[in-house]
Amino acid sequence: MSDDILVSYVIPSYRGEDLLPRCLDSVLSQRGGVRREVIVVDDASDDGTVPLLRRDYPQVKVLVNRRNRGPAEAKNVGARQARGDFLAFLDNDVEVHPDWEEAMLDRFRREDSTLGACASRLLFVDPPGRINSAGGMVNLLGHAWDRGYLEDDSSFPHHPVEVIYACSAAMMVRGDVFRLTGGFDERLRYPFEDTDLGWRMNLYGYRILYEPRAKARHRWNTTMGGRSTYNKYLYERNRMRSVLKNMEGATLRWLAPEYLYLFLYQVREEGRDAPSRRGKWISWLLMARVVAWNLAHLPDTLRRRREIASRRKVSDGRLVHLGLLQPQVGNPPNHRSPAGKAGRLREGKGVSYPRRMIVGRKGEEALGEGWYEREEDGRGVAFRWTQERARVFLSPKGGEKELRIRTLMGHPREKTRAVVRLNGDHATEIEVPNRGCLHRLPLPAGRDPGVWEVEIQVLNPFRPREVLGVEDLRKLGMAVVSMGLY
Repeated sequence: MSDDILVSYVIPSYRGEDLLPRCLDSVLSQRGGVRREVIVVDDASDDGTVPLLRRDYPQVKVLVNRRNRGPAEAKNVGARQARGDFLAFLDNDVEVHPDWEEAMLDRFRREDSTLGACASRLLFVDPPGRINSAGGMVNLLGHAWDRGYLEDDSSFPHHPVEVIYACSAAMMVRGDVFRLTGGFDERLRYPFEDTDLGWRMNLYGYRILYEPRAKARHRWNTTMGGRSTYNKYLYERNRMRSVLKNMEGATLRWLAPEYLYLFLYQVREEGRDAPSRRGKWISWLLMARVVAWNLAHLPDTLRRRREIASRRKVSDGRLVHLGLLQPQVGNPPNHRSPAGKAGRLREGKGVSYPRRMIVGRKGEEALGEGWYEREEDGRGVAFRWTQERARVFLSPKGGEKELRIRTLMGHPREKTRAVVRLNGDHATEIEVPNRGCLHRLPLPAGRDPGVWEVEIQVLNPFRPREVLGVEDLRKLGMAVVSMGLY
C-alpha cells in the first residue's frame, strides 16, 4: 500500500447537532499524511444538523435522507458515495484519538489481504476508564457481546486478537471487502448490523482483528437511547434473522430445540421482570412480534441465506475451532447498562429484600452489582459467577445466627480465596474449592441492622482464557448457587 491511501469516513447521524462537532473535530485532527474524505449521512434529522455542517464544516460531504432509514441503511448510503480504499465507520457520538487512523492503517499494512476489518479500543466517556468494546464475539445461538465490556481499561489485556465482528461505532474496513460482502443488512436497521456484517466476513474467509492502539471514546447510546424494552425487541428480532442467514443447516437442526427452549424461557423471564401487569403484556407482545417479523421476512432471509451459502468458505465448525463462534449457549455474558446504579442500597418505605437467595428460583432481586448472568452446569444446577467484587442484600426475619453461602466452583487450578464483609465490616476469609461446598459464617451477635449488605471480595480472580485457554475474557471470582440467613 502506498502513502497516498484515501480513507473515507462515513458517519451516520440523527439529531447530531450537539454531538457532531466533537466527532468531526477529532477526525479532522488525525495525524498522518494520507488523503481522506469525510461523509456525514443525516438520517432525516429535525434539528439544526445540516445547517451546522454547511456553515462550520464546508470540507465535509453531507448526504441527507428524506426519511429516517436507520443506521444500517444510512451507513450503506455513505459507503456507496465513498471513494476510499478504506472505509472508516464512526457513530456521531464517538471521538477518535489523533493516532486512530494511523494505528488502523498500520495494522492493515502488517497483515495480508485476508484482513477485512479492524475493531477499535472503544472506551466509554462515562463511566471513564471503562471499556465499551474490544471487538465482538458470538455464540452458537447468535447472542453477541463486546469483549471487555465495562471492564477496567488499565487491567484489560490489550493485544491484537481475532474477533468475529467489529463494533461499528468505530471500525475500519477494506472498501472492496465491504462491497464484496454486501455491506450492512438494511433490514436489521439497528442493532446487530455490525455483528451480522462481521459474521458474514468471517464466513467469506476474511479476518477481523482488534487493534488496541486505535483508541476512541463513546458517549454511549446518546442517539439510539438506552436498553429499552423496544431495543430488546430489536435485538431479538435481528439476532433471529442473523442466525437463520448465517448458520449452516446442520448447525440449525442441531440447535433448534435449544433455541426454542431458550426463546420461550426468555419470554417467561421478560414477563417476570416487568414492573407491572401492563409491562408484562407489552414484553410478551414484543417477543411475539419478533417471531411475526421474521416470518414476514422469511422469503428474503432465505434468499440471502442461499447467497451466503453459495459463497461460504469457512464452516461453523472451523469458526468454533478458531474461538470466534463461542460453543456455549444461553444469554451473552455481559449486557448491563453502564448507566445503571445496581448495587446501591435502596432506600425508602416499602423496599424489602429476601432472607434467602437461590439462583434461578427465588430472591435474585437481592443481587447488587458484580454478578454475571445466570448459567447452569451439566446437571441443571443454576449458578452465577461473581466478578472480583459482588454484593447481596438480605433482610433478617429475626433470630438468624449465620450466613450460609453455597458455592459450586472456584479457581480451576487453586482454591479461591475470598473476604466476606457484612455491612462494611470485615467478617472472615473463606476458601472455595472447585467443587460444591457450603460455607457457614456466624452473624455478629446482638446486631439487627434491618438489612445485611454482604460484600464478597475475591482475592485471586481468574480469566478462563488465561487459565484454561478458552475464549472467555471475563474475570471470574466464584460460582454461587445460593446465599441466605439462617
